[in-house]
Amino acid sequence: MKTVCHNQLSFANLDSRSVVAEFSAGPMTSDGGSLLLREIDVATTLSSSMSRALCDRRDQAKVQHGQEELLRQRLFAITMGYEDGNDHQSLRFDPGLKTAVGSLPETGPALASQPTISRFSPSEIQQFRAQRAESVLEEFRVWMEKRATRTPPKGLPGKALN
Repeated sequence: MKTVCHNQLSFANLDSRSVVAEFSAGPMTSDGGSLLLREIDVATTLSSSMSRALCDRRDQAKVQHGQEELLRQRLFAITMGYEDGNDHQSLRFDPGLKTAVGSLPETGPALASQPTISRFSPSEIQQFRAQRAESVLEEFRVWMEKRATRTPPKGLPGKALN
């Protein structure tokens, strides 16, 4: 199979602005995979479902970062390999992660800092798991099955599946 090289990839718009990955420009983000995570999250509504399942007990008059934004930031960072909350001190300025979370990369405000992102208490996470995780994961599983390739992979894994 011939390799196809692209100079540019287009993603879903952010507000009225285009989101484009250009491979001819200099480095702009620590991990371009965050844009793919955004696409999956938009299609599956995973972070929206999780946010609706959790009660936000913060004083909304003092909130700078909404609960769904915090969830996206944390989920995307973990998926990108940044499981330590301390990583958010520098990730909060990363243009790729900012775009994935829903903030404009150059002019939008910084994402949540490490202290803010760490405010999801273990009891809130446990509450979510107990109440909603099964239905959210089932929605995600159904979405994945609809999009999964029906052609088994070549080689030993494919032979094992047949």
